[in-house]
Amino acid sequence: MKTNIKFGIGVMLVAMLILSMAVMPAMSAESKETTEQWKEQQTKKWMDEHTVNVISTTIYKYENGQLEVTEIYTGKDIENKLGVNNLTDVRKIPVDIKTTETISLDGKTFSLEEGTEEVIVTEKTVVLTVGTDPYPWWNYYSYPQYTWKQKLMVYYERADPINLVWDNNNIKQ
Repeated sequence: MKTNIKFGIGVMLVAMLILSMAVMPAMSAESKETTEQWKEQQTKKWMDEHTVNVISTTIYKYENGQLEVTEIYTGKDIENKLGVNNLTDVRKIPVDIKTTETISLDGKTFSLEEGTEEVIVTEKTVVLTVGTDPYPWWNYYSYPQYTWKQKLMVYYERADPINLVWDNNNIKQ
């Protein structure tokens, strides 16, 4: 009789072990899915709170062997959310006119003649923040992660996803 009781207890323990092996991964997967959903919701919430509709004025000017690209963001959203009238970013790109007469930049083609200037005005939606309110990636790290382009030493604009450089990437936006 003692053998039957030991055998019965042994069978119950094995059954419980097998049952726990089947139930635990399912519970763990559900927990991981819930966590991932929470991370995505938090990321979306932060991005939405920092999304700004702007009027983007981009000025392309060629002088002295350099293409100067000036981008100016203006609009009511930028005033309301950041408290500034505009954000201006200036890039200077050296261009050898001997090797090329035109250049394509940001999907536009420009003639490189001294003093040439092209102005393009568009409406844009960008994600902007300040250095004291960074995107808290350490709280809910998920992909894609973004680089941030500094504007005026204080403000930052969301730029490219960092996994652009990886083969077989899967960017979701």
